[in-house]
Amino acid sequence: MPAKTTKPTASPAAPDAATTAPAAPSAPPTRAATPAPTNSTGAPLPLAIGQIVHYVLPGGTTPGECRPAIIVRVGDPPTGTVNLAVITDGDSDGRVPLGQLWWRPNIAYAETPAPDTWHWPDAD
Repeated sequence: MPAKTTKPTASPAAPDAATTAPAAPSAPPTRAATPAPTNSTGAPLPLAIGQIVHYVLPGGTTPGECRPAIIVRVGDPPTGTVNLAVITDGDSDGRVPLGQLWWRPNIAYAETPAPDTWHWPDAD
């Protein structure tokens, strides 16, 4: 009995590199707003010295705009009220010279940004 022979099959042609478009870069992942953790009174926790939050300017040339702020003191017991060192946009905010911090004592937390309050950065 003769040996069975098989025909070689042609492999599919490889795509031409010149006609294949590169994959589009994917969009960066979006960060969903994170609700602030709260204690039994509804105040945001945990708070710690050195955390960066957003402070809402109460007036001046840019009222209602947010600026980064560093928590320098947490209320005792933590109730959501903090002392902040606000990083302003210098003369643009009509506050303090560029490179200096604006000290804001006893600033309350607000889930929805409101003048002279702080909130987590994801709330903007």
